[in-house]
Amino acid sequence: MRLPKEVAYGREIDVTISRTGDVITIVPKGKKSLKDMIGKLRSLPRPDYVEEREPFEAPDRPGL
Repeated sequence: MRLPKEVAYGREIDVTISRTGDVITIVPKGKKSLKDMIGKLRSLPRPDYVEEREPFEAPDRPGL
């Protein structure tokens, strides 16, 4: 599939193309595996503390 230069990702970027009805979605493929992403998250600094909040009960919303 050829795209106009203004919206193209470039030749070096692999993309995933999916179609749902009349909609075509083009998304760049991720180069990282789930294992790589988890490792990256674990390498981030941890917070000094975690704020605890009182439980909150959301009101009923008819029609949702």
